[in-house]
Order: sequence, then C-alpha cells, then structure tokens
Amino acid sequence: SISRGLQKLVTYTAIYFNMPNSPTPRLATVSDDRSVQILTPDDEGIPTIYHKGSYNGVHSIDMISEKELLIAQYDGSVSYWKKNSKGWHCKDVFPIHSRWVWKVQHLNGRELSFISCSYDGTVKHTNVITGKTKTLISDPSHKAILDFALAINHEGKLSAVYAITDKTIYRWNNDKEIITCHLSLETDWNE
Repeated sequence: SISRGLQKLVTYTAIYFNMPNSPTPRLATVSDDRSVQILTPDDEGIPTIYHKGSYNGVHSIDMISEKELLIAQYDGSVSYWKKNSKGWHCKDVFPIHSRWVWKVQHLNGRELSFISCSYDGTVKHTNVITGKTKTLISDPSHKAILDFALAINHEGKLSAVYAITDKTIYRWNNDKEIITCHLSLETDWNE
C-alpha cells in the first residue's frame, strides 16, 4: 500500500509552477524515496505520487493543460503526467538524455511531442505517442545546453529551435541546417 501525505524522506529538489488559468502557484518536490509530490501552498493533504523515475530531482515543469504536464528530471529523463479524479499519475518516462534535463516544452500538433535540452549538450525532439526521439542539436564538446526557444511558423509548425551553451548559440532550421555562432566575452561584449 502506498502511503498518502507528505514525503517522509529527504527532498532533493522543488520547483514552483503555475497551472493554466490559475493564479495559485503549485510546488513539485522530489524525495529520496523516488516520489514526486505536487502541492498547493496551503495544502498538505495531497497524495504523494510514486513512479520509477524522478531520481535526484526535478529541474523544470511544462504545463500542457490543466490535466497534463511534463517534468524535466535530473536523471536525464522526461516524465509525462496526467490528472484524473484520483490525482496525478505518471503515464510514461522517457530516458532520452545522459545527464540533467534543463528544460522541456511541449509542441501542439496531431500527436503530443516535446523538445528538451540537457546538460549532456543535446536538444532533442520526442514523440510522446511513439516514444521516438530525434537529436536536433548536439554540441561537439558536450557543453550543457542551458536554454532554448522555439520558432513556430504561421501554420503552427515548428520551424526553428534556438539553443545556447555558455559560449555558443545554435539554430536548428527544420532539418535544413544547423547554424553555429561562437561567443567570446573578450571580443563580443559591448556595454
């Protein structure tokens, strides 16, 4: 039997996020017992969510809708969650990166998919339905991809991904080419 209530072991990480159309922030925590718990600030009666993922913590959360979310995890995976009348349930875990996942963002389309970036130096596109993953950008020196931004065209389709490491900006342009720009604080910094 799975216990209910607050996590009993050490909490590794916690991150605040907002639900669509709700001003109330939520808090997701990951504990040493491999559980994830999603709380509102004044509610300590939320059931703890257990699943095989969530090792070592959560880095970011992307809300797909009020009943679906994606969690970027420190173990290199992204987990997909759905909410029903009994609470949040992990529907799938995608172990697609070899190091921390910094960010995850869903894409709207016929099939649910997401883009993720990682400390392993990659940006990947994953289809939630099929589980297939494609590497869009890979830093040759394996420097952490710290963030990305998506460009969506007038038809609502992904047309470009911009990603950044500590010294490089990448642009993936819909499989046509990857453009790289190297930055140097000594020569490229202007005040």
